[in-house]
Amino acid sequence: MSSTHRPDFEALLLTKHHNILELSEISDALTWPYINQEDLLRPKALLIFLNARGRHHPHNFAHSDLELAPMFKLRKEFLDLRKEKTYTMNFIEREETGDYGKVINWETESEAMKDINQGLSVNPDHGLQILYIQSGILAFLGRCCVEILLDMRS
Repeated sequence: MSSTHRPDFEALLLTKHHNILELSEISDALTWPYINQEDLLRPKALLIFLNARGRHHPHNFAHSDLELAPMFKLRKEFLDLRKEKTYTMNFIEREETGDYGKVINWETESEAMKDINQGLSVNPDHGLQILYIQSGILAFLGRCCVEILLDMRS
């Protein structure tokens, strides 16, 4: 875990000569820059974060998770994975496990772009980034809960 606020800016400088996917610490800093020691050491910050993520479905955070990681959003390792421009991924109000991040095939590219521009779905490359970000956040919070429960048992 990064020790400073906004570790993504520091990490970006280190990635100029490295593959971002090979450097897990840097990847974490770019993926969820708001998970760092400086921010989480504030009183109740971790508890508020746990409460928000535990009481609300991930679709409520899908777009903001991507926007809060701007350095990761623009990584070339993820962009342009899609070949077809008629596909989008939908996260809005998808509470069923099988529907979350559902891929939608549109008849035309203009229909897909209209849905994206209205904020109802995202490009598949950004959709994969959202899933990657959220899986890491949920894994981190799960580890935090395990550690808290282990401390309570002692």
